[in-house]
Amino acid sequence: MSEYVVFIKDNYSQLDSEAKIIADKAIEIVSDGVKENIEKMPDSIQKRELARMHAQASGDHWSITEITDRLATRTYLTDPVVVETEKFFLEYAQKLADFVHDVKITTVKGMDFAPLTLYCLALDELAVAFHLAQRGFGSQAFSHARVVNEILDKIELFNTKPEYVSLWMDSTKEGREKARWELDAKGVRKKLGKDKYDPVFSFLSEMGSHPTWMYTQPKIDLKLSRGENGLKGEAQIWMGGSPKKDNLVFANSGVVQALMVTLISFVNTYQQYLLAEEGLQVLVKAFEDYRKYMLEYFCKWMEENGTDASKAREFLQNIKV
Repeated sequence: MSEYVVFIKDNYSQLDSEAKIIADKAIEIVSDGVKENIEKMPDSIQKRELARMHAQASGDHWSITEITDRLATRTYLTDPVVVETEKFFLEYAQKLADFVHDVKITTVKGMDFAPLTLYCLALDELAVAFHLAQRGFGSQAFSHARVVNEILDKIELFNTKPEYVSLWMDSTKEGREKARWELDAKGVRKKLGKDKYDPVFSFLSEMGSHPTWMYTQPKIDLKLSRGENGLKGEAQIWMGGSPKKDNLVFANSGVVQALMVTLISFVNTYQQYLLAEEGLQVLVKAFEDYRKYMLEYFCKWMEENGTDASKAREFLQNIKV
């Protein structure tokens, strides 16, 4: 019987639909028999190890190897928002990298090197956020998008008040402590004259950096039912990325948004080093592609979930370079 199961596993993709039904039933019978025998065993380390192995084989237990392999290989998710996010990201992250290259090979004047360094770090964060969002690791993607948001504020500060670059670069113990307090997210916003509360930063913190209920929701499915003994709840917990639609839309559109604002910020910061014609062409096309993406995938998703998307649609329709 074990040889038969191995044969099915190795040749399953070659079977026709009728043969697959027979094979599935055979595997189910074998699996049930194994489970029944395990349950009859007295509780022991061996029993629990066998039970875990059986659960993994049945898809009811997590495999850390599979989770890490999922991060190392191309995403298995084929939802349209995942596919279109990849197209958008690869095109415009490359354009951003191209522009960074053009500035890098130029003699950057004065403190302009500090924002350039931070833009390189932002590209790293964007790449990681994209990689995670594509595989359903939504909360983790938001955590990296939050860093991008913080980097862009710091770049804005260095552009307008370059004297703070020296504090940022101070490597003494006293300097590092002062920079940690003065140049944290709230400190930078205060120096920029912005509100202490940033709704975008707060949202990204709640969804990605802190284990709040909002952080948790994309990872679970809750089902409530009423039985003889009252209300009963069941929860399915996702590890290794969640394929839930809301998780994929939120995470992937969040990466697109973060990339878009970073691209705009870079072109505005280093326009003197870029070819004006190319910079404008890229931004015009990026805006149009961004508008189409958000209308098709974010706004439609909002409406499908009973949320009024009229203000978002109006904003996207009227946005200009």
